Amino acid sequence: MVTDALWTDINGDDLIDLIIVGEWMPIMIFKNNGATFTDITIDAGLSQSSGWWNCIQEADIDNDGDIDFLAGNLGINSKLKTSEKNPVSLYVKDFDRNGNIDQILCLQKNGLDIPFATRDELLKQIPGLGSNIPSYSGYSKVRSIDDLFSKEQLRNIPVREAKAFHSSYIENLGNETFKIHHLPTEAQFAPVLSILPGDFDKDEHMDLLLGGNFNGASINLGLYDASYGFFLKGDGNGAFTTVPFDCGWFIKGEIRDLKRVNLHDGRTLIMVARNNDSIQIFNWMNK
Repeated sequence: MVTDALWTDINGDDLIDLIIVGEWMPIMIFKNNGATFTDITIDAGLSQSSGWWNCIQEADIDNDGDIDFLAGNLGINSKLKTSEKNPVSLYVKDFDRNGNIDQILCLQKNGLDIPFATRDELLKQIPGLGSNIPSYSGYSKVRSIDDLFSKEQLRNIPVREAKAFHSSYIENLGNETFKIHHLPTEAQFAPVLSILPGDFDKDEHMDLLLGGNFNGASINLGLYDASYGFFLKGDGNGAFTTVPFDCGWFIKGEIRDLKRVNLHDGRTLIMVARNNDSIQIFNWMNK
């Protein structure tokens, strides 16, 4: 479920490589060999980075001359909690054989995958489960997905996992290897769907403008609307500090894209595209 892709030279060999991100998948790198591509995700150190990635951008964040990356994720302000040891999982199968693929979202605890959906949500999707969970009290005693389906129903079933929800800075360590660093806490308040890097305060260090939010989640999850855009000031070594809203970077709504426009008179405009709303334009003043 690819959500974004980036063509870039990750190793300085003058061949353009491919990086892709998406939902229920790690940050994947395909190295250009000249005539073919090789998946080097595991060797690059990114095999455990599966998440709900929304976007990817490139910039030299730590001023060492190579290209680093920035990736927007779900964030951690959610009922859904995940880690490498206890990932969020998704069971995918046509359980009731009605021709439609069902998805059972689970949280892991003590090694068991526990369905996240409420009883009403689950029965709306798979009515046949009513005989297994005839009451709310009965559903409250379900300890894992194994209590809902037989071993035969779960045999060889595709299971997707998400182990990381932090929006992140991916440091290029050289030798085609990378290290993931979490962006500041404020960047995790809501899903990040657009990242615009640039030296916005003219201190010769790379800064970041972030945008996101998502209002299409289920009632059980609630709205992901805790972001008003964030300005992260970089220190040139890979660390960022969140700048207060009085800098003027304050945006309501579901931000989906950020673009920088340099005008002939020296001004810099930041254009903001939002779902179900007008395009917003900021005149970036370099004080």
